Amino acid sequence: MEELKVIENEIVSVYETDKGEKVVYGTELYKVLEVKSKFADWVKNRLNDCDAIENKDFQSFSKILEKGGRPQTEYIIQLDTAKEMAMLERNDIGKQVRRYFIDVEKKYKEKKAEKNTISLKEQLEAAAFVAENLHIPQSNKIMMFRKVCENNNVNSNFLPAYSENEDREAKPATELLERFQCGISARKFNELLLKAGYLEERERKSSSSKTGMKKFKSLTEKGLKYGKNLTCEKNVKETQPYYYVDTFLELYHLVQGGGVMRENVTSKVEMEATLQSYRQQVREVKADMNWEDYFKLIEIATETNANNAVDLAWRLGYLAGIRFGKE
Repeated sequence: MEELKVIENEIVSVYETDKGEKVVYGTELYKVLEVKSKFADWVKNRLNDCDAIENKDFQSFSKILEKGGRPQTEYIIQLDTAKEMAMLERNDIGKQVRRYFIDVEKKYKEKKAEKNTISLKEQLEAAAFVAENLHIPQSNKIMMFRKVCENNNVNSNFLPAYSENEDREAKPATELLERFQCGISARKFNELLLKAGYLEERERKSSSSKTGMKKFKSLTEKGLKYGKNLTCEKNVKETQPYYYVDTFLELYHLVQGGGVMRENVTSKVEMEATLQSYRQQVREVKADMNWEDYFKLIEIATETNANNAVDLAWRLGYLAGIRFGKE
């Protein structure tokens, strides 16, 4: 049998198992209740009355209960079951023992709650550690500290105010890849970022995962030049990378081209302008535009995105046809 530790010893000795379960010995409960019938008969009848299940509500084993006597069956009984057994005696001592067991349970539940309670200082230290370790931006750090204060009924007015609009505009990769028509999936883009060292995979504990851990992505120090790690709305222990709109195309070309910018797109401003407004540029092109300018636009579009190049070529070709017809 596993080793038991006495935790209470007033009316009946209450023991704690290695797993933290509260139990009593059947023989000791029997003596305190001053039962008149034989122990073996009483314990079997009471366990049966309680619908107790062996190896769940109680355990039995052979033990020499009296010096020089024969081995007898002893019982280790869970406190919940022992409470019910005491109540079934239907007398004053049974009521007294049951109340004693209830008080013991309450006492140790409160101790457990106190042990699991984290002080405000510890919560703030934990939030600071998470913010630093996950490279959380300043605005999100403030949000985290404000949340800790609210959960502890502490006025958070001492914290500086912030607004997401004060930061540079940032969006998830999926949205920006679609906006700039980059022609690759977010999954593929993340693979490129991981390979280039702009992104990393982290893990956190998760009770819903089969492995007990859940993976999530976070921008590295290198990647923070092009975005920020926001706290995930579903779980504050996770980060969600957001990318700055004004430098997203630079990052895209870095991971696509092995870190070398394409010759014909010499600056991030030019890349962004080309991809964000190329349709507007085409609408403004006139049929009498210089032929050289036609090809320049197509050349730039080809360097940024194949789909853009096809679209531009079709549109410019249409305009060129109008011009050819006029000439």
